[in-house]
Amino acid sequence: IQSGPADHSFVFSAHTNINMPKSKKSKVYSLTNVSKKVPERKENLINAVRECASEYSTVFVFNVDNMRNNKLKEIRQKFSSSRILMGKKKVMRIGLGVDEASEVQPGIHHISERLVGECGLFFTNEPRDTILSYFNDFKELDYARAGYVPIETVSRSAGPLPFPGPMEPSLRALGLPTELRNGTVNLVKDHTLCKAGDPLTPEQAKLLKQFDIKLADFRIHFTGVYENGAFEDLTPEMGE
Repeated sequence: IQSGPADHSFVFSAHTNINMPKSKKSKVYSLTNVSKKVPERKENLINAVRECASEYSTVFVFNVDNMRNNKLKEIRQKFSSSRILMGKKKVMRIGLGVDEASEVQPGIHHISERLVGECGLFFTNEPRDTILSYFNDFKELDYARAGYVPIETVSRSAGPLPFPGPMEPSLRALGLPTELRNGTVNLVKDHTLCKAGDPLTPEQAKLLKQFDIKLADFRIHFTGVYENGAFEDLTPEMGE
């Protein structure tokens, strides 16, 4: 899974013989009826969604907080027999179907309705409780990026800083009130690195990283699941 909605998919290759309910469509899918000029990568994503809908017993729709590619490694290892797809929401909706007439499985178009924000599809044959239990507990702390809204205020008091002397000009360029004294970087006055509720600027995000302060939780929240031919809202079931 990669950051932000993008025209790509993350693939976990192992498949099993457990199948979804019989597909409403048995033909080979193409985008001829959608657009004659749709890029191949979009058609590939649509076909991947439809293949997974037939091959896996369960599909979860999820939203991501603070997407990080490196944080997906643990998920890949944990659920190597599953498949996660992320990409353009409109394209994934076409793959699943947007209504009863176009859906590839009876009722699966309700999953399409939940494809909002930074989101994806998690296809699996793992037991439902196993998936929900794991992701209720799963979160990884990482450095916040520009635009992130912190829930706490972070400040530093005037005095020596643990940075090498040559870094002082770059720290000052990021807005930190510093000076070099006898080869030591000093903060000349108290400074607020970020304020709760105020989106981070690029400079603030860089300074927080320099201070090794991680504020952003990478988390996956399931908002719905389709299994055994039925859709279920999972929003109240997931942890805060």
